[in-house]
Amino acid sequence: MGLDVLIDEHWFVWLMEVNANPSLNVYNDKVLPNGDIEQTLSELDKYVKTNLLADTVQLVSTAPIFNKGLGKQSKQGSDPQQR
Repeated sequence: MGLDVLIDEHWFVWLMEVNANPSLNVYNDKVLPNGDIEQTLSELDKYVKTNLLADTVQLVSTAPIFNKGLGKQSKQGSDPQQR
């Protein structure tokens, strides 16, 4: 299952779409004259999805929820009620 979400300027997550069969493949099927199928790497698909994943990791790693607690935890200990 795949979920398409939107994150707004306040870091609220909005569900946009649910995909029953998301495509994470980066291959094109080519039928050969003898009926065999040859899979070739789709450069466009690879480019788009690689950059999408890189951007997602970068976005999530800069989220305030992850950056807020880092300094406090080392100064105040690991008690969650102190955060």
